[in-house]
Amino acid sequence: MELPGHRAVHQRPERPAPGTAALRAYFAAGLRQLPDLHFTVEDVRVSVDAIVIGYRNERGQAVSEVLTFRDGLVCQGFGAYGPEPTGR
Repeated sequence: MELPGHRAVHQRPERPAPGTAALRAYFAAGLRQLPDLHFTVEDVRVSVDAIVIGYRNERGQAVSEVLTFRDGLVCQGFGAYGPEPTGR
């Protein structure tokens, strides 16, 4: 799964982070780089095997995160980012 900022945190971005410890380290590194990180959820849509979460990030940028599921587990995730807000 590719996460926002993935390439900035991992030296090998072509490989997913394996296991709970690796994900914990990944998010800890990301939070150190973005101490003001926060989200405002604006919309959530659910289908049979996916969820789309629409939110604004700490910069006010619109983002849609899509997670697809197989056998009750996330099997793929990606984000689509709107333009950076101006005048901030």
